Amino acid sequence: MQVNFSPCQCASMTGIGQQRPFNADNLSADFYIAELNMKRVFLAIFFMSLTSFAHADVGLPMIVVFFPISILAFIPIVLIESLVICKILNVRWKLSVKVAFLANLVSSVAGIPLAWFILLLFEFTASDVFLKWGLSNSYPPSGVRGFEAIILTAPWLGQTNDNWSVPFAVIVLLIPFFLVSCWIESWYAAKWLSPSNVKNGVKAMWWANAASYLFLLAMCSIWLIWAISKN
Repeated sequence: MQVNFSPCQCASMTGIGQQRPFNADNLSADFYIAELNMKRVFLAIFFMSLTSFAHADVGLPMIVVFFPISILAFIPIVLIESLVICKILNVRWKLSVKVAFLANLVSSVAGIPLAWFILLLFEFTASDVFLKWGLSNSYPPSGVRGFEAIILTAPWLGQTNDNWSVPFAVIVLLIPFFLVSCWIESWYAAKWLSPSNVKNGVKAMWWANAASYLFLLAMCSIWLIWAISKN
């Protein structure tokens, strides 16, 4: 089954991203429309994921690990990004919290799973190339072990007895997820936060995401150090 899905389609499904005059009523409307229609996004991502589960019988899809992390860290991330937005743009605290909340909701529910799915396709494609073309009898290729192997298989980890492999894979995935989050959140939030100068809004969202992802990196690094000590 082939499913075509893009952030632009996500925007149309959630009812956000429409160019309308800036006011609190429009922002509230975006918030409630996104909340009511987010089930459509879940269904689209679910059907996309069916193809990946049909491809692999063993291992760990890292979205299963990352999604609970993003839920647990959601409120701290919103608060961190709101503080950065307020400091850079000098906007009201209530507005920054509301925009950061909705922007993170969209990126967490749609952007990050979509990014993971694309990375997964790359991993499976590389695996097929190495195995079917006789370049190696395994993937990762023989001779690639340890941290290098985790980097190549971060979206869907193979079977491993190393306790540190899961937190290290999460750290690897933070890089593409950060870029996707910046793109999606800037695309949505900039026009609300700085309607007269969208570039300033984009800059603020990039700095806000940098702060929140540094927080995630710090937490995952502590997890990785603990796992290595227990290995």
